[in-house]
Amino acid sequence: SVMLLSLAIIKGFQNEIRDKVIGLSSHIQVTDFSDGNSYESTLLPNSDSLKQVLQNIEGITHVQSYATKAGIIKTKNEIQGVVLKGVSEDFDPKFLESKLIAGQIPSYGSGKKSNSIVLSNSIAKKLNLKLEDDVQMYFIQQPVRVRKFSVSGIYETGVAEYDNMLVIGDVGHIQKLNKWQESQVGGFEILLDDFEELQAKGAAIYRNIPSTLDSHTILESYPAIFEWLHLFDTNMYVIIGIMILVAGINMITA
Repeated sequence: SVMLLSLAIIKGFQNEIRDKVIGLSSHIQVTDFSDGNSYESTLLPNSDSLKQVLQNIEGITHVQSYATKAGIIKTKNEIQGVVLKGVSEDFDPKFLESKLIAGQIPSYGSGKKSNSIVLSNSIAKKLNLKLEDDVQMYFIQQPVRVRKFSVSGIYETGVAEYDNMLVIGDVGHIQKLNKWQESQVGGFEILLDDFEELQAKGAAIYRNIPSTLDSHTILESYPAIFEWLHLFDTNMYVIIGIMILVAGINMITA
């Protein structure tokens, strides 16, 4: 009973953290090579035809477009650096809805650009924001641009890498700031039906995209998180070893 309970807790914890990271970043991302580790998305060429190619690969359940842009939210007394992640009508809101603690997810990409954003509880507390508050976000470019948004939802995942900086909004704002066309995006997020096929599908996607583009799995994007989770496997092996030793001694004694 002790061994089963220990293993269940360890595996459950690993799966919960993994699902949260995947929920906000997907299994695999396709971006331009020049993106690197930048918070600023580079224009992805021929995005319409590329999306069709990705959707035809077996094992892929969903493909959604996005773009990111670094910005600064300024209130009357506080200031916070954030990353605006712009999404469109193909955005799957199920995971984000499960992490909402207040408000709702706006409908993005359906006609007129939405000025509603969803931010984390951590950012809301730092900036003393609540639902329906108006905020100004500054984007550092030449010249500096400012956009006014309204808080329509507050989420909390418990993963600091996201909660401390990620804001969800309409991709149309990023397209206009970058002078892109409405159909142009900064990358694609790909969801798989089986996490165990991650490496194989990542290789298949890389073979099917142009040489100017890059694909990276969630393991490659956040190695520190998954290496940390992998350390729990050591704990699991130690627990199993101790329990086998105790059971062996009991059997020999009997």
